[in-house]
Amino acid sequence: MTDSALPSAAVPGVAVRRSRLPLLLALTAGLLVGAAATSYLTHDRGVPDIVQGTVSGVAAVSDQGDVQAIAFRFDGRDYAGPGMGEGIPVVPDVPWTDAAGQDHQGDRPSCLAAGAYGRRVELGVLTVGGEGPWTTQLVVWVHCLQ
Repeated sequence: MTDSALPSAAVPGVAVRRSRLPLLLALTAGLLVGAAATSYLTHDRGVPDIVQGTVSGVAAVSDQGDVQAIAFRFDGRDYAGPGMGEGIPVVPDVPWTDAAGQDHQGDRPSCLAAGAYGRRVELGVLTVGGEGPWTTQLVVWVHCLQ
C-alpha cells in the first residue's frame, strides 16, 4: 500500500492536524473578537474632559472633610431655575490648582469650601462606563478660577 492509499488515520500526524484546525480557528476568532471589544471599550477612555462652570452646592462629611460631590452648572447649558445644577462625585483627595496656579494635593480645594457657592471652577471630568443608578461622570481634578 502506498502513502496515498493509506487512510488518513494511518498517516502519522494527519488526523491530529485536522482535529486542531477547528480549535485554532476558534481560538483565532476569539482573540480577534476580544481585541476588537477591548479596543471599543477603552477607546477615548481615561482622558478627562475639561469643563468650566459654577459650583451650586458642595457635599462633604464635614466642613473640613473631603468633598464627596458637587452640584455644578456647566457653562453653555440651560437649567430650569437658578441654583439648579448637576450632581457630580469627586474623587477623594482630589488634586487641585488655586486661582494663582499653585498645585495642591491632600487638602480641600478652596473653591469647594463649605458655603462657597457661586464659585467659578474648571474641572477635569472623566466619563466612566457602566449601567446602573449612578452618574457616568467623575471629577478627577479641580482648578479654582477665583
